[in-house]
Amino acid sequence: MIVRTALLSLFTFLASAAAVEPLARADESCRALVQDRVSRIYGQLGWEIDMTIHRDGVRQVTHSRGWLKRTDGGALVGRADQLFSDRSSAADPDQRFDAESADELTIDVSPTGVLHIRYFPWRFDTSWDMACQGPVMTRYIPGIGVVTLTFHQNITIPF
Repeated sequence: MIVRTALLSLFTFLASAAAVEPLARADESCRALVQDRVSRIYGQLGWEIDMTIHRDGVRQVTHSRGWLKRTDGGALVGRADQLFSDRSSAADPDQRFDAESADELTIDVSPTGVLHIRYFPWRFDTSWDMACQGPVMTRYIPGIGVVTLTFHQNITIPF
């Protein structure tokens, strides 16, 4: 049942992402945020991040926690685990966002604020131009919902 629910929610997400994904073009509000975040990390330091997707027309929320580090080209790259509100723990069906059912994301943020996500194990990509204010990148994407990525604190990257 859990696998069927996860596959159904993923299929719905894939279908809506493929149908409405806009061309990625950066919103100028993100250039300063990305440059600031890149300039404040060095060596093994990176940024701890949280990302949520509040789905449009589907009763589902995803939450991802991970990290980003700088690249030589002024971008940020990293990874996160994605948890789903419709995936319950086998041990406790009332426990949403089952950590044992996480998907893996690789995340790229361009110097101008385009958020590119690769989803594993499903092997598809999305790219969205984001708007930024303070330490938050966000955008409403029709057919997907509200996507928000928040920068928190500097952390030592695990490798």
